[in-house]
Amino acid sequence: MGLKMQKYLISTQSYRHEAKNDVEIPTQYGYLLETDFKDFNRRLEIPTPTDSPYDERIKTGLRGLCIWQQKIYVASWNTIYIVDYNSFRILESFSHHLMSDLHGIHADEQGIWVTSSLIDSVLCFDWNYNLRGVLSLSGTNFYPPEYRQGIDLHKDYRLRGKVKRGFLSFHANSVIPYNNRYMLVTGRGGENKNGRVIMVHRRTLHYHLWIDKLYGPHDGLFITPYYFAVTETDSSSVAMIKTSTWRRPFVEKRLQLSTSESQFWTRGLACNHEGDLLVGRSVWTGDNRLASVVRLGQDGTIMDEYELDIPDYPECRIFQIVLSFPM
Repeated sequence: MGLKMQKYLISTQSYRHEAKNDVEIPTQYGYLLETDFKDFNRRLEIPTPTDSPYDERIKTGLRGLCIWQQKIYVASWNTIYIVDYNSFRILESFSHHLMSDLHGIHADEQGIWVTSSLIDSVLCFDWNYNLRGVLSLSGTNFYPPEYRQGIDLHKDYRLRGKVKRGFLSFHANSVIPYNNRYMLVTGRGGENKNGRVIMVHRRTLHYHLWIDKLYGPHDGLFITPYYFAVTETDSSSVAMIKTSTWRRPFVEKRLQLSTSESQFWTRGLACNHEGDLLVGRSVWTGDNRLASVVRLGQDGTIMDEYELDIPDYPECRIFQIVLSFPM
């Protein structure tokens, strides 16, 4: 099957930038797109309000994205929306008081996993949307001793926002199934080459370090059972990690987008049927260039690039990319 026959779901965010006052004016919705990179096959507008009674920054748009049993699960800052794949309509949504700055999401027969990055936690829900487990990383040794703190499991964080730019010492991003017993969680890290991936037991939530010294890891994806790819936001690269049953995982190589692209935000990762990677590149605040998806061979060759030209969606930013169902 050629690339032109394949379709992809993309979760997006948008900002307008008011240069005179140097402030961001967030768009109060996010687009869920389906595209074959020749046209937008379908587009769904999902409300993502950003008001906070605490005068804190709640970010707009859509975030984590996955498909399970003909349904699309897509996250906003504090809500998970369930969209019917066939009709491309919202069926329902649910929220929880520990949801704040949601990032990655994964759904399978065991439930729904999502990272809540403002409180640097991994949340696990059953299929009745009941919270069944929390892994809080802010109180672990991933944080310097002076910054370690737990979270209040009874507090409502949904309308709390960021009070400053920058990243937490772990900053949980994507959650990826490893097998039926374990999940992988990427952590961007607060400093350069401080990114990590941890392995988390699905039932006990016990965890251990899987690999470290990455450059701001965001999206993770198994290309084969022994080959794991992860986008690196600090270096506009994709780290190709070799795994095995008898040695620790290690970075075998990095696929580097050209240095002229370093001003783009590298986020969003999928793999097509030919084994090529689809990597999202998004603009920074105040930049009027278009976001795009780069088709990247596993040898690092840039094979194509597809711009997302959405006239009513300025400063479009890609969050995640998922291979869609065949039509």
